[in-house]
Amino acid sequence: FFFLIVRRPPRSTHCISSAASDVYKRQVSTQSTWVGSSLRNNMRMFPSLVNCCTIDWFAKWPQSGLQAVAEKFLKPVMPSNNLTAIVQICTDMHVSIEALSELFLKQDKGYNYVTPIMYIELIQAYISLLKSQGESIMKVKLGYTKGIEKLEFATEEVEVKQKELEEKTPHLQEMNRNCLLYTSPSPRD
Repeated sequence: FFFLIVRRPPRSTHCISSAASDVYKRQVSTQSTWVGSSLRNNMRMFPSLVNCCTIDWFAKWPQSGLQAVAEKFLKPVMPSNNLTAIVQICTDMHVSIEALSELFLKQDKGYNYVTPIMYIELIQAYISLLKSQGESIMKVKLGYTKGIEKLEFATEEVEVKQKELEEKTPHLQEMNRNCLLYTSPSPRD
């Protein structure tokens, strides 16, 4: 994106020659939104851009912009019922940090720059924390489900063995009586 700004002669210079007026009319400045490597390359190609201008890297975003960015990043990973609350929390955190940074500057003369990139990093940190917590919860859930499956399997095995024992109980009692008969001392002794 390129924006052209044409400077016009000041209104208070009626007595300036027409040549000076023409110079003012021909002064054109370009503003662009270069990012990353294109910014770096253009700064090398046009060093006067760095030497003759001020770049404000610390522009504030309006609250509606903060909310829109948070919604864009959080919508794919958040359930819709929690989305608005989390977006509001992120926005409030960023706005309160900006306010505290201004207070820090006024009181202690210390600079703490709060940039939109920090806001995006806050959201990305929340997303990565959400993913890691989700993964750990899924591991615990998987462990519980495996444990429940093993308990159900053990319960079924116990029931099977209990039925086998009930079926064999009369036979075992008969064998026990026979064993006692053979091992008991005879009355003749």
